[in-house]
Amino acid sequence: MQQADVVLLDRLIPPAIVELISPRARRIYVGKQGGCPSISQAAINDHLLDAARRVGCVVRLKGGDPLVFGRAGEEAAFLRARDVAVRIVPGVTAASGVAADMGLSLTHRGVAGGLSFVAGHGRTDADEAVGPSVDTLASSSHPDTLVVYMGLGKLPALRERLLAQGRAPCTPALAVEQGTTARQRAVFSTLEQLPEAVAAARLRSPTLLVVGAVVGSAPGWARRSSQGDLCILEGPQGRGSDEVERAVEELLQGRLDEGGRLAWSRAKEDATDMLFVEHERKLASVA
Repeated sequence: MQQADVVLLDRLIPPAIVELISPRARRIYVGKQGGCPSISQAAINDHLLDAARRVGCVVRLKGGDPLVFGRAGEEAAFLRARDVAVRIVPGVTAASGVAADMGLSLTHRGVAGGLSFVAGHGRTDADEAVGPSVDTLASSSHPDTLVVYMGLGKLPALRERLLAQGRAPCTPALAVEQGTTARQRAVFSTLEQLPEAVAAARLRSPTLLVVGAVVGSAPGWARRSSQGDLCILEGPQGRGSDEVERAVEELLQGRLDEGGRLAWSRAKEDATDMLFVEHERKLASVA
């Protein structure tokens, strides 16, 4: 990013990472948020193509794994079809990060031999349908473990669909808000009670859902059994998040001014998404 001429940023990028962008680079915020006015995918594609034709290095900065519901494939195909070279840097998808922090394995011999990632919403934007709707789950095979991205707003319908498919009401389930960040909040429940448990905990987007027997192997599930039907876990549960924070701090050591270090410290105490509002204002004045 130090070599970038133009950077197109998504929502939920940690401020400390934003600070790594070269000060000479043009920054364009193209984040999306459910239920809010957002830039269309066609417009993002056009921004990428225009920048690629005008300057030497363009960075499309995304969170998590850009190849899992991150539209990296769509954007790369669009650019390659127009003879623009693309290099994709892999990331860690939310499902893997959350599962590791919660102490559960998404697959487990003898328990879960299949795994499915699904986009839970069925909304459309001005361009096209975004991901499969909850209804399409009925036509899919029965994975042992189901991970639902962007499914918070459709959770009651998702529950009914999965129960109609034959999932047991007592199937262990997990909902994690802002996974692997300092603001992480997790709720363990059964599939039948999950919408009510999430509502009682007042979880908000972004929230990842995990349904399957493997959830029952997580330490938090045992705590739920001892504490009652509603068990809300605050903050990261494993050492992984702390180790990642230390690694990032070491990476940034000496490369950020005091303002950048302050932003990283505040990002751990506050919410990255809330902090990014300040950065969005800065980007708007630069773009």
